[in-house]
Amino acid sequence: MKNGSNKVNNLQDIAQFVLFITSYSPLFVLVVFKQIFDNHNFLFWGSFHWDAILLCVAKFGLSIILTAITIFGFWGYRVTFSNLEKVATNGNNVTVRNVNNKNSESVGYIATYIIPFLFQGFNESLKLRRMTHPPC
Repeated sequence: MKNGSNKVNNLQDIAQFVLFITSYSPLFVLVVFKQIFDNHNFLFWGSFHWDAILLCVAKFGLSIILTAITIFGFWGYRVTFSNLEKVATNGNNVTVRNVNNKNSESVGYIATYIIPFLFQGFNESLKLRRMTHPPC
C-alpha cells in the first residue's frame, strides 16, 4: 500500500457496486414476486400498443427495473469473483479459535427489514389516468 493511502480494499468501484447490488437481491426478488402476485390479472399479451406499454410500465415497471438490476448484479458477481480467482494469492494460514452463532442477526434482519416490504404496496407510485380512445 502506498503511503498516505487509506483505501480499505483494492476492488474497483464497479465491483463494489455489484457486491452492493447482490446484497439487496433477496429483497429485490421478494418485491418482484409481491408486485407480480398483486397484479397477476394484468399478465396477458396486449401487443405493442402505446396503452399496453404504459400499463405494463405502470403495473410492472418496478419489477422490470429490479429484475434487470438483479441480473446485472449476478453477472457482475460472477465476473468479479472469476477475476479474483485469477489474481488472488494464497494469503496466510490462520487458526479458527472461536465461532459465534449469528442466527439472531439473520432473524432480526428478516423481521425488521424484509417482512415489512412484503406488506407494502408497489402500485401507487405510478398512476395512469383513464385512457380513452377517440371514436373511429
